[in-house]
Amino acid sequence: MVLGWLTPLGPVLAILSSGIVVIFLAWDNTDLIPARRLYPYKKRFKLLLDSLTFHLGFGLLFLIPVLNILFLSFAPVGATIYFIDKHHK
Repeated sequence: MVLGWLTPLGPVLAILSSGIVVIFLAWDNTDLIPARRLYPYKKRFKLLLDSLTFHLGFGLLFLIPVLNILFLSFAPVGATIYFIDKHHK
């Protein structure tokens, strides 16, 4: 973190790290059904990579400081609806 302050890449690193955090926060919620269905980790990670832009958009609300508590409480419901809609055959 301190190196980000000292280099000209600091703003780029801040945006990049925020994007990575957002993706994994969203994946934490969208991975509930595949994990419950005991999908192998490789398949679950492939599901993440196939819908990377969705996870980036889904997790952006988690960066809002106080509202993220509210959003995190409803995220599993939205993620479940997304997974069933996208992968149910």
